[in-house]
Amino acid sequence: DCTTSPSVAVITSLDVDHIPWHGSIENYHRDKLNLVAHPELRHIVFHSGNENLATRLHDLNVLSRRFSNSQHSVHVALATPQGEEVLKRMGNTTFPRNLELAMDAALAADPALTLAHVLTALDNTTPLPSRQQFVGEFANRKFYDDALASNPLGVIAAIERFDSTRFILIMGGEDRNVDYDALCDSINEANNLIGIVVLGDTQSRLYKSLLTTKASIQPVQSDDVADAVSLAMTMSHSGDTIVFSPGAPTPQALGNYETRSARYRMGIGQLDNF
Repeated sequence: DCTTSPSVAVITSLDVDHIPWHGSIENYHRDKLNLVAHPELRHIVFHSGNENLATRLHDLNVLSRRFSNSQHSVHVALATPQGEEVLKRMGNTTFPRNLELAMDAALAADPALTLAHVLTALDNTTPLPSRQQFVGEFANRKFYDDALASNPLGVIAAIERFDSTRFILIMGGEDRNVDYDALCDSINEANNLIGIVVLGDTQSRLYKSLLTTKASIQPVQSDDVADAVSLAMTMSHSGDTIVFSPGAPTPQALGNYETRSARYRMGIGQLDNF
């Protein structure tokens, strides 16, 4: 319903999401890009590797308004004491990529702004809850809550972050008829993913898709997040990490992401001496 655009717009992704609300992928993409379809737009910021988004913006005749700045390096910024502290506090895989977008957006809005301005602003920013958020440890296992990862891209980002050591995924939720091919590819390419607990029916598309991945990490089914924690514990060993990254929204009958986040934490709390 937007009839105006911001002067500077940032688009982090254009994927398959929110289909029940929009009716189709095409409708969702059209509705999202309506945010940048009006004359007020001066600059648009997005990642250079997103060819699908670039094509859609070209079709809207706004690709020429892309703002990209190469004079600042995210890696240099994060290597500073201030940057290291911000990265530690924000603590998720998508943060460095989003920092690059924030830097470009700041410069698009005001060329006088610097990396220091952006990092100072982030000093006063609270990370989103349930976004690759560390919950605690039990029996030398680390637990992370990524309940906001409601589509496959979120799980892929979690795999990217946690694949440096052995880890187990808890995932599943309402089927929005999204494509799981990229997720399955990411699972097959993971070096340290040792198990997956899938929430929901064994007849679900997600469960059946995961059956096609490598045999070493065949899925185990669970009906409840708290129960899935116990299952993940039985699959794990000392030093492992357990991540709740659903890759699908919470079924309406079960509440919202906060409900399942609370169930995950409850399951952890029910482990002895947590």
